[in-house]
Amino acid sequence: MKVYGIMEEAIQETMDAMDIKERSFKRLSKNCIQISLRAGTSRGRYARRSYRSHHYSVSLCWHGFERFIRAMLEQGASRVHTSLGDWTSVGAFQDDLTRLANVNVGSMVHHLYLYEDSKCECIE
Repeated sequence: MKVYGIMEEAIQETMDAMDIKERSFKRLSKNCIQISLRAGTSRGRYARRSYRSHHYSVSLCWHGFERFIRAMLEQGASRVHTSLGDWTSVGAFQDDLTRLANVNVGSMVHHLYLYEDSKCECIE
């Protein structure tokens, strides 16, 4: 994901507050940071279970991505870009959640939609 118009410190503070980590963190320009996220631990909040078994991984669940993107936009990021969308405001992101819920993130054989990606232990 690419986050525009926000300081590295704000991104790190958000990740710390959510207990998520980065797989990679790279400044692409003075205005753009490319980041790949993961759960803090395989048993922590936002850790996803695998599709076929109940093993946990450090892959971030949909709830973690959704809350991180929302936090970035609320804190003043001018834009958040992922392979699934491009948002410039919390309202635009909120309006797009229905479409995102119906995106197949599984394989062609074993469909898995983001709204079903609740193979996690997120506590509301």
